Amino acid sequence: WQPSEDTSLSILLNLQENHSTPSLQFFPIEATKIAGKTLTNHTYGGEPGIDRYDTKQTSVNVLFNHKFNERYSLSANARYVHSSADYVEHTLVPPGIGSLIGALPEGNYHRILYAADHTTDVFSGNAILTAKYDIGAVAHTLQLGTDYTYAERDRHTLPPNAALFGVPYTYAGFIDLFNPAYGNFLTTIPELSDYLAIEEQQVGLFLHDQIKWDNFIVSLGTRYDDYQLKSNKTATDSQENWSFDAGLMYQFDNGVSPYYSYAESFEPQGINQFTNAPLKPKSGTQHEVGVKWMPSENTLVTASYFQVEEENRTINTGTSVTQSSSVEVNGAELAIRHRYRDLHFQASYTYLDTANNDLTGSPQLPGVPEQQASAWITYRPESGPLDDFRAGIGARFNGSSGDGRDQISTSSHTLIDAMVGYRWKDLDIQLNVTNLFDRQYVQSREFSPSFNATNAFLGQDRAINLSATLTF
Repeated sequence: WQPSEDTSLSILLNLQENHSTPSLQFFPIEATKIAGKTLTNHTYGGEPGIDRYDTKQTSVNVLFNHKFNERYSLSANARYVHSSADYVEHTLVPPGIGSLIGALPEGNYHRILYAADHTTDVFSGNAILTAKYDIGAVAHTLQLGTDYTYAERDRHTLPPNAALFGVPYTYAGFIDLFNPAYGNFLTTIPELSDYLAIEEQQVGLFLHDQIKWDNFIVSLGTRYDDYQLKSNKTATDSQENWSFDAGLMYQFDNGVSPYYSYAESFEPQGINQFTNAPLKPKSGTQHEVGVKWMPSENTLVTASYFQVEEENRTINTGTSVTQSSSVEVNGAELAIRHRYRDLHFQASYTYLDTANNDLTGSPQLPGVPEQQASAWITYRPESGPLDDFRAGIGARFNGSSGDGRDQISTSSHTLIDAMVGYRWKDLDIQLNVTNLFDRQYVQSREFSPSFNATNAFLGQDRAINLSATLTF
């Protein structure tokens, strides 16, 4: 609704229901090394007739914008989300732990069952007042704002099982991964008798100023956060934080723009799902230097180098949650976008040197490749008989990654994606295919301290998505 050129109000309603199975399936690394046998994405270690991840979500968004005059404007947004999830999964037990339950032939693994019902209600909103004004030759864009989030989360799970190290699982028999037979053990879900209720509230206040003088652009900002956590199983937890950010850029007349930026982050982590104890907030700092070059309106090249330091990063192993006290990331990025007539080209390269300083030798973070690259080309004619048609193809490269201890490495892989689309009047149809040639690969191998074992995660196989959008 737009009653005037200066005022607009939008209300968005979204209803979504998904029925699927748990997608984060892992295999003991030993299962990927059995001579003469190969695991594929069609191998399922759970129970197809029982495992599920069914979700429902209803959300309402309200977007409001008003321009008072050439200097002042206001934007305010609100969002309410109600969601529920029914989750059941059989998880494979690595041989090292499984041997404590009982020895099995090669290729056979014990399983444990996890089940949970989740209900979540979240209300969030923000309001930002923007003022644009000049002081002499200096132009300011000043923003003063606040945001608010309130969330209620209810969860029912299996009770802690003393026979399984106190985690909320129950024993669910064993399976031969290379000749699976289903429905031989647990066909009903035990009562979900353990109840957890969480209330979270976060209020933020922020002030930001973008300053332009001659060819200089300066950005300065500060933010205050107040976070409150309540639970039926823990005492109230309160967290407060001030954070700051700053940036400086100089725009040369030849299209070259070097810059420097500094930013601080604060992110509450909620409750440890296994111990129900409050988690410490994740915090970090980032320094970044780079350059942007725009030799023409059809070409943009960016290069950057950054250093990130984090504290209290959350690591979920599947049976426990831990927080690292010191993580470092040093990285560099190079990206290019170019348009030549009806062809649009983009490519990027990223190098990441990561380190978990909590462990001896500061090993690389698990599942994070040192090198990543991608390239994509799109054909999108702007005139002629094909002006409503578009098609694209590209490649993604993920370099080798570690297991979190620098003992086992995951090989690199390259995937091909494609897209084709067509617009007819107010109807737009697009077909996207990822992993076009359905390559089978291991996405990552990660060490689990809880099981004292390394798990292997297979990569996503070919995925086809067809979408249709109608505008009116």
